[in-house]
Amino acid sequence: MPSSEIFSPGWVGCGKTALVVVDDSLGQGEGSPADSVVREFTGNGGADYLLEIVSGLGEGALELEAMDRIMGEDGGPGERTGLYKLAGSGEAGTLVLPPASSAVIPLLERFALRHPQVLLCCEISSGREDAGLLRPLPNLALLSGGPVDGLGAAALAGQLCAIDFFPLRTPTSIERPGLGLRAAAGTQENRLFSRSALRSLASWRRWQGLYRSLDDGSRWAVFELASRSMARRLERELRSFLHSLVIDGFLPFRNGFELEVRWQGSQLPGQDAPERRLSIEVRTSLDPGAGVSVERVIHPSRSTIEVEGTAA
Repeated sequence: MPSSEIFSPGWVGCGKTALVVVDDSLGQGEGSPADSVVREFTGNGGADYLLEIVSGLGEGALELEAMDRIMGEDGGPGERTGLYKLAGSGEAGTLVLPPASSAVIPLLERFALRHPQVLLCCEISSGREDAGLLRPLPNLALLSGGPVDGLGAAALAGQLCAIDFFPLRTPTSIERPGLGLRAAAGTQENRLFSRSALRSLASWRRWQGLYRSLDDGSRWAVFELASRSMARRLERELRSFLHSLVIDGFLPFRNGFELEVRWQGSQLPGQDAPERRLSIEVRTSLDPGAGVSVERVIHPSRSTIEVEGTAA
């Protein structure tokens, strides 16, 4: 049976939330899992998120060497360790890191640049008197100043989870979030989070959810024989998916989106057959009710989302 008869576009969300927990009591003795970052999956009362356990790193805010151990190494497919391995799997969309010193910020920025589809949340012990939520990069949220108790980053992730988009009519492959992380941290009031900051982060997560959904929903075309009829079928399925997001209030009701699927062929000298290329382009903006109106052009086949323009 062709793969296109099995898969169809649906809402896949912005990825799971991964909590990185430092438990130094587990790092005793030879053979301890001190460098084991991806250890356990848990539903924790119904919420979809990953639980990471790292040990042997000491107490208090993590310094550069300890955070470097958590990050691991990026040796390419099959050779990644630590958070690079987790981010490379594509399941995690948000990583909640343990409290760290300001010395680790360059390391976090480098990781965030290499994984633009993953949001990093981390409390930073910087000695600043003014507390606030800093975003040196769109996918890096740093809670700087104020008491560093390890709960702020989890509370931020919980609030984001609580206000995430969940479709009512649009087909989806995820279950409605339960309690768990939302109940534990999502309802906590925190003076570090302004409404505008939460709205901006929620908008970022919605864009990632749309990108992931388009990317996942169009992958079946890779396994099909390239033809104009296949391209037309993909366009029909993507158009139906985007229309359902309009009905659900995710995209604007009037002129909610523009979709173009192009099937192109070119033949170079010396080639027996032309080279076929499938191009998908979606131009849309979030519903104005989300509080932020940003128009973007999304190419699911690319690793980045191009920003076409912004409007307040």
